[in-house]
Formats: sequence, structure tokens, C-alpha cells
Amino acid sequence: MMTTSRNARSKALTPRRFVGYVRISKDRDDETSTTTQEAAIRGWARAHSVELVDVIVEPGRSAYKASRQSRPGHRKAVAMIEAGAADGFVCWKLDRCARNTLDFLNFLHELEGMGAAFASATEPFDTTNGFGVAMITIVAALAQLESTNKSERIGIWQEHRRATGATPTGPRPYGYRRERNLLYVDEAEAAIVKRMAAAVLAGETITGIVRGLNADGYTTKDGRPWNRRGVVAILTGPTVAALRELDDRFVASSTWPAILDRQTWDEVRAILLDKSRRSGPGPARRWLLTGLATCGRDGKPMRARPNAAGTRYTCPACKLSIDAAQTDELIERALLALLDRRTWQRLRRRGRHVDTTDLEQRLADLAHQRANHEILDEVWQILNAGLMADLDAATAAPVTLPDVDDIRAAWPELPLAARRLVVEAATGSLVIGETAHRGVNHYDSDRVRFTPAV
Repeated sequence: MMTTSRNARSKALTPRRFVGYVRISKDRDDETSTTTQEAAIRGWARAHSVELVDVIVEPGRSAYKASRQSRPGHRKAVAMIEAGAADGFVCWKLDRCARNTLDFLNFLHELEGMGAAFASATEPFDTTNGFGVAMITIVAALAQLESTNKSERIGIWQEHRRATGATPTGPRPYGYRRERNLLYVDEAEAAIVKRMAAAVLAGETITGIVRGLNADGYTTKDGRPWNRRGVVAILTGPTVAALRELDDRFVASSTWPAILDRQTWDEVRAILLDKSRRSGPGPARRWLLTGLATCGRDGKPMRARPNAAGTRYTCPACKLSIDAAQTDELIERALLALLDRRTWQRLRRRGRHVDTTDLEQRLADLAHQRANHEILDEVWQILNAGLMADLDAATAAPVTLPDVDDIRAAWPELPLAARRLVVEAATGSLVIGETAHRGVNHYDSDRVRFTPAV
């Protein structure tokens, strides 16, 4: 039933002009879609022989989280009534207008003050009497309670998923693809994540990393240019390290694979969250092999660390070290000697796409067997780990390399991040052995055990 305010009763015999309002937080192809809402409103107008002067569609707006004043479409509808272009407001359902009881009653009072009517296309409200006002107040309160309970249920559900290590929900994280509600590494995006992490460890600023990514034509998963916030969010978020946050600590999860190992992620995160970190250009000298060279004693990645005798690649565990500048020069000479035009082109072409359908089906079947208690958890863990390792190997792709024909000629002009990609792709292993000499002044190139991958 069409409703009218007390101040507008004298207009009851004149044609009514209504403005329709359609809102949905997320457009869906079901009974609450914007198309279906608009059709219901137009049908209501025909049934009540009123003129529908406009239908304002406002997708992607939450009535529960956002006030009426923050919704442009709602403000436009009210402005039309204030300007005299319409003398009634109609929506598909009360909760399309507001899910906060006080907010809705204030809106109803505003309409009454303007001599305008309120109508719901699917609910027979009549605010011309006390019973109708009481009913509409109760419905508004129930709508608010529904939203509050829904929010609480979602919060409890998400907390349960974090506690059990379930795959993250929501939009897919950068660096991953989502299939059957499971996350698998997207090798192209994962290469960008590794590039960003390596650049941070090498001492590059976030501004420099963003500039390099955009200059090379890389975009975010939405196709937009990179910015500082996006880079920091990805590298400091636990997902890329296959971690979940639980009770203010990070716990490893076996549900999805890691892009960055835990040690690398911890170091990158510590650097980016360091409040004393410089936001401007850093020192001119950066280091090529930090994180790529490994310690010959315990296999740990070595990092560039300042020393009284100059910067040295140092093992974080046993403190084995070697001069960084001379090691960089040694590896550069060795690589460029190897990478003639033919070898460079072969390196750039290395890798191919592998169909992983069979592996993914076997993983799904294994999960089904576990859910039905057809296999023991211990057996599932062993088989699942093996299949995940096979999947990682099958989807492995070459690191994105600089788009140049002659790497030797282009090398002097390449940024550090691009040089590191070349080193990583062309290196089978790079191990720093123990020294046979006391002190740090003597550089022993025999300690550097370099095995090329080309």
C-alpha cells in the first residue's frame, strides 16, 4: 500500500511523483539484484498509478556501514524531493534504505517534514496511523539486528578458519590463483613478489621498487599501476609466506604453498616495518648477491652486512663472511662470460606451461578420502605433501628476465633488481666456502663455488 505523510494528505487526490531508489552492497544475480529491484519498483508504480520520475541505482554501497549522507545516490533522491521534482520515495524493501533503526526513523521524519511519502515496493507499510509507524519501527529494528548478527557470525567464522589454518577467503591474494577454494602459486605473479622482496633485502627503497615495476610494464592483479601501499601490503602480509595470524603470532599453514620462505619474509617484514627506515633514496652502492649466495657451513642465505673492513656477505647463523664488492664483481664477470647471445636467448626461452589437471584431481580425491575417513591423517599428510611438491614442480616457470637481446651490452644500464633476476635464473648454486686465511684483508676467490644453470 502506498504511504503518505500527515502533511501531504491534502495532495492525496493529485498524481503522485515518486523517485525510486535501488541499492545493493554487491551486485548478485538473485532476488536482490539491482535489475530485479528496479523491476519491482516499476511494477509497484504501475500498480498504484503513480509517476516514477527516476530510478536511482547505487551499487556497491552498504547501508549498514555507511550513513545516508555518505551515499551519493540517496542524497540525489532526497535532493529531487526537496527541489519539488518528486513528492515520494520508493525502494524495493525497507533495508535497502537503512539498516540502522535510528537512521531510518530520522529519514522518515525528514520526508514527513517535506510533505513527502515513503513506500516499499514489497512491504505494505502505512505511516498515516500509529500502528503503521510502530510496525515500520519494528521492521527497521529487526533489519538492524539481522545485520549485526550477520557481522558477528562472519567474524566468528573467520576466526575459526584462522585457528584451523583454512585457506584465506575473499579476493585472491596476489601471487596465487584460486581453484576449488584452494590456493596455488601463480608463477608469473610470484616472480614479481620475489623480485620485490629481493629488492628490499638489497637496500632499494619502496619508491624505487614501484618505479621499476611500473617502468617494466607490470601491473597489480586489477591491472592498475603499482603504488607504495600495495607493495608493502603484499610483502608484510603473512599469506605469501604460507602463514596465518593467530593470537598475535604467525603460525605456519600447510593448506597453501609459500612464495617466500619464513626467514626471507621475516627479514623483509622487519625492514619494511622499521620506523627508522629511510623513505628517500638510499646509499648509492647496493649488493647483487644478498640472499642468493649461501653459506657453505649450514646452507643459510647470506646477507650484506656493514663491517669495519667494508660490506660483507655474512651468514646470519655462523657469521661466516666474505667481501661483498669483490664477490659481486667475480660473479658478474663469470656470468657475462657465459651469457653470449645464443646462451642468453636459450635462458629466456627456458620453461613451459604444464597441465596440472591430473595433479589437482588427485589432490581433490585425496581430500575427499580424508573427509570420509578412508585414510589416516598421517597417510594423508605424507601423500598430500608429495602431491603438493609435484604440483609446485609442474607449475614452476622461469623468472621474468629483462627484455633485451644482448645481455652483455645491456648489463651496465640494468637496475639492480633486473641484474639479480639474471643471476638467479642463470645460477645453479652459489656457495661461499670457509677461508683458509686468518683475517679479512685477503680475498680468496676459491671460496666462491659457482655452478651455472646454463
